[in-house]
Amino acid sequence: NIKELAQKVGLKNITITSGENKAMFSPFEDMTPEQEEILRQLVDSMYFRFVEIVAEGRGLEIPKVQEYADGRVFLAPEAMEHGLIDEIGYIEDAKEKIREYLGSEVIFIKDVQVPPFMKLIRSPSFWGACIVEAAEIAGLNVSENAGLDLK
Repeated sequence: NIKELAQKVGLKNITITSGENKAMFSPFEDMTPEQEEILRQLVDSMYFRFVEIVAEGRGLEIPKVQEYADGRVFLAPEAMEHGLIDEIGYIEDAKEKIREYLGSEVIFIKDVQVPPFMKLIRSPSFWGACIVEAAEIAGLNVSENAGLDLK
């Protein structure tokens, strides 16, 4: 969390909630052991649901999916080797598959260019957006009028 940093720069967090766990994700507060357990249960529940969906969708046994569902990233050939994807291709290959399934009359309105992951996380605007989002969740005013420049 950023509680100590906020104190050092003179930011004061005021949080008003209607329940003891409503602000548990605030970066300005420490989590209690009970809140950590709530979060752990939430993460475990999402993880097991993810494993079920992958197992069902890929026709794999749950223990097999759990071998791979540990947070690592696979390159396409390795993912294909493990039965996690069907094919390796580019955006044009995907568009061609869509045309095969839906017919040649399909019109693609806009190509979305996704920046490479490392470029994205190195971008000052990425981290600025993260800080702004965290601050807004915490109930802080971080607009331009508040005198903070996070660009």
